[in-house]
Order: sequence, then C-alpha cells, then structure tokens
Amino acid sequence: MMPLCLFVLLQSAVSGAGISGSIIDAGSPFNQPLDFARVELSQDSRSSLVVRTGIDGKFLFPQLVPGRYRLSVKREGFIRKSATVVLAANQRRNDLLFALDAAPSIFGHVRDPHGVGMPNVLVEAVEVVYGPRGDRSLATAQSAFTDDRGEYHLYWIDPGEYYIRASTLPAPAGTTASTPPLSFAPTYFPGSRDPRDAALVRLELGFNLSAFDFKMQPSTPIELRGHVSIEATGEGVGTTITVVPAGAVASIQKFTGMSVSNVPPSLAAGDFVMQGMQPGTYMVSAQYSVSQETLTVRKKITLGTSERSLILQLSAGTTVSGLVEQSGAVANLGSARVALFPVDPDFPFPQYAAIGENGQFAGQRVPPGDYSIQLLNLPDDIYVKSARSGDVDILSKPLRIDWSPPLPITVDLAADGGRIEGTVLDRSNHPFSDAVVVLAPDSSRRNSPEQFRVTRSEDDGRFSLRGIPPGVYKLFTWQNVKPNQYMDPAFLQRFELTGLTVEVTAGNSGTATITFQPGN
Repeated sequence: MMPLCLFVLLQSAVSGAGISGSIIDAGSPFNQPLDFARVELSQDSRSSLVVRTGIDGKFLFPQLVPGRYRLSVKREGFIRKSATVVLAANQRRNDLLFALDAAPSIFGHVRDPHGVGMPNVLVEAVEVVYGPRGDRSLATAQSAFTDDRGEYHLYWIDPGEYYIRASTLPAPAGTTASTPPLSFAPTYFPGSRDPRDAALVRLELGFNLSAFDFKMQPSTPIELRGHVSIEATGEGVGTTITVVPAGAVASIQKFTGMSVSNVPPSLAAGDFVMQGMQPGTYMVSAQYSVSQETLTVRKKITLGTSERSLILQLSAGTTVSGLVEQSGAVANLGSARVALFPVDPDFPFPQYAAIGENGQFAGQRVPPGDYSIQLLNLPDDIYVKSARSGDVDILSKPLRIDWSPPLPITVDLAADGGRIEGTVLDRSNHPFSDAVVVLAPDSSRRNSPEQFRVTRSEDDGRFSLRGIPPGVYKLFTWQNVKPNQYMDPAFLQRFELTGLTVEVTAGNSGTATITFQPGN
C-alpha cells in the first residue's frame, strides 16, 4: 500500500462545497460523541487531508472542488469505517454520521511444554492477504508480547478471520551463552508448527474471545548458509543479510548475518552462515553499494527441518519499457500510469511509469520476479485490449522479469468500453453505502486482472463502472472483502450462484440493482 501523507487538497477559491459530519459511539445509548477520531479525506490518486474531531465529535472539510471523495474514519478501540461521497458544485454535505462499533479483542496464554507460562513471546493475529492475481500470503494485523505469566492481549482487531501465531524472538547479535537456550518453533493455535494445520479464528462484533491458550513446540535450530555476489560480475561481497518471517513485524522479528569479505580459511568471499533459524517462510534481503549505485536482492524461502543453502545475487534491477497504442478515439494519457504489481504480495512495488506523448514508457530499477501489468487512471471509457511482451500475452499470465530487460511491451488500448450504473440495496431495499462492487468476467477470462472492475457504492447506494471490455460478466457485492480477494477462484466460487449476470456491449451503458452479501 502506498503511504498517505498530509496535504492541502486542490481547492477552488469560489467553491462553496464542503463535507462535515459527526463521529459517535454506536454502543452508547446517548449517541456519545467520539473526540480525537482521525478523519481522512482523499480524492482519486491525490494525497489526503486529515483532521481530528473535537470534543463534540464533529469534523469539517471546507472549500472543496466538486468530485468524488473517499472518507475514512479511525479511532483507537473502534472498528474503522469509510464512505464514498460525491459533491456537486457549491454543494455542502453536513449530514454525514459515522457510528463506530467497539473492535473485538483476543486474549489467552502461551505456555512451554511443561505448562509453564512463557514471558516475552510475540503473539500475532495473522490474516490472509492477496496479490493482484489472487495469490495468497500472510500478514500480521496485530501483535503483542506475553507478560510474566505468559498472558497476551491483542486489542482492537477488525472483524474477520485470523490465525494466531506465537514466536520467540531471535537472540540479539553477538549474544553468547554457556548453555544454549531451549529453542521453539513458531507455533499456530491450537498448537501446530505448520500454518496449514492451524485453526482459523473468526472475529465478529461484540465478542471478546478468550481461551486461546496453546503450548510452544520445541525444535532443533536450523543453520542457513549462503553466498552473496554481484549478479553482473559474479564477485562475492561482504554485506548484511536480513531475514524476516514473511508478513511479520519486520522491526521485531529480524535475523541478521554478515557475508565475509576478508576470507577465513573455511569460507569464500560472499559466504555467510546464520545460526538459530526456525522452520518457516522468510523474506531474505541484502544490499550493497558500488560506484555510487545501490544493488539489492530480495528472495522468499521456506526453511524445513534441515539446513539450507541459498544463493543471493545483487543487482540494480532492470528497465521495463514499451509502447502504449490507441485504436479509435485518441485520448490524453497524461495522468495514466503503467504499473507492475508483484504477483506475490510479500514483494515491494516498483515505481509507476508515466506515458510520454509518443506513447512510450519505461519503468526503472525493476527487480526480478513475476508481475501483473495494469494501467491506472485511464480516462473515460478506455480499457486495455491487449498487452504483450514480444509474442507473449502478459494479461492472461504474469510477466517474468529476470536480470536482463524483458522484450519490449506493446499495450493496445480501445475506446469502446461499456458502462454499468446501478444501486446497491440492503435486504430491506434501502440504499447501502460503501459496499464493494466487483464486476467479474466469465470464467474463461478470469485469469486476466484487467478484465475485472471494482468500485464502492456511494452514500446513496449508487455506483458506476466505466471502461469495461465488451463481454459477459457477473456482478457481485460485499460489505467486507479484502483487496484482490475476489481474484482468488476459490473465494469467488463460493458466491458464483449469487452473482448477477450482465452483458456489456461496446460503447453502451446498462443499469443494475443488486443486494449486498452479508459477509465473506
């Protein structure tokens, strides 16, 4: 997720448009206002304006230009809420009310194999996250340490499904002991080393769950050996290697080691050895500077129960270039961007590439990996009709990037996209705001993320989707769904029969009314 920063929204000196409202405690019978709630207002791809509520729970964003805005509200101890608001010229919206529900919490105990409480164990609520093609990974949503009795509390977690994981921390660098401490593997509730055998905990409104007690599993430490070299020259180098559990709290659960430059008898230049590792999936990274250029490497590995050898090759990344061509009406692509999203959500995003007046683009310093190509901020009803690297279709399957540049990319845009406008209703036929609306193509085209369209319903329940490639689709809507979760075929299959079938024809508009799903 790209970081949001404080800024002043583009304003019109003559506009009288504005947004104001109140934040209250949904559990209070007297509409108790919530002070110091964080209210964030964003528009399109711009940065965000942030204000805090006063003691009366009120907020105000004055002097706004007309357009579509996203409001997000957060306060410690409560579940976050959002809404989409559309402002007309000189329109003042002062009727917005956010009633925040108290967030669930989890607590329990972590014990050693003898049943004794273990202090200073890191306990995490871990959730499934999704890449741009629906690939799954795990990420920490909340974390805390056990106290001297082995008790932990995970406060204020959003409703959803989580795994509970406990881990002992790596020993600080340089620590020595006459007797090696007992080693424990990361353990998932109710007591498994393997996340595939873990119990999925579902949190709902109004529940503070207890009895999530489990015992740590002792294990034999693993040795991780490897070699770090510069990809272009093959030269082994001395640098710091960082190993962090995939999706974990990187600042806390960090293992570090050093590859050697002054060669001892038993090692070659660039070799490293890391002791005390535990089974699990890790992100390994290193960087090295040469000739004022920073070389990096990032790799995902899985450690079993025996030692592992690893090759790390440092590079500056490569350039991914290509041409965007338009058929039909020619549009201004000045605000459009070419984006490469890593298929694996544990990897970082390269910078977006701007499109020049001649249609050419070039993404710089792209590290090796598999990527999904997408064009952002396309105007009007334009959509991506095809994208190829050489003769390879890179819409239906990922773009593979190694250390050398891939074959030039050709993106063909079409201007005859269709439109769908509609309304999301609840089961009482009332407009439902901030529902996630997903237009999914028929099964033969679901391997292409560019065929999907996603939006949120506005505060009056309305939604609009534009730039849709012609074809047959199903329209789905949910109150809560994670980013890219609908790209997971197993998830979408659960709701296949509830989707509304629609056909989109070139350059035409359609309407639809759909009832949201109560959950996912």
